[in-house]
Amino acid sequence: NNQRAYFFNFSSKNVCDVVVGKLKQACRNHLGSTVNRFFGPIMKRMEKTGATETWKQRQISNFEYLMILNTVAGRTYNDLSQYPIFPWIVSDYTSKSIDLNDPQMYRDLSKPVGALDEN
Repeated sequence: NNQRAYFFNFSSKNVCDVVVGKLKQACRNHLGSTVNRFFGPIMKRMEKTGATETWKQRQISNFEYLMILNTVAGRTYNDLSQYPIFPWIVSDYTSKSIDLNDPQMYRDLSKPVGALDEN
């Protein structure tokens, strides 16, 4: 509980995977209870909506599903600090029209937004 952060620089991805696996195993019980305490009520509310299954069956749009997720999580238009969150997936915001079938129109989802190169 010393509130310290640590940075690790591993020699390879394999070493990183092994260490992360060991850390996850060592912390599973503690983190599991913390995650359940925090996300449990939200997950239960989400299950009650049936939205995930409805979305998986393509009966509601991605937008509708994200709105339900935001609402269940307590996000609202009434408070700017709690405004709904939507993922940034499109990479071209300057063209007058875009082809949604073109893979180049979408950002690289394997990287966080902060790691994207503008070039």
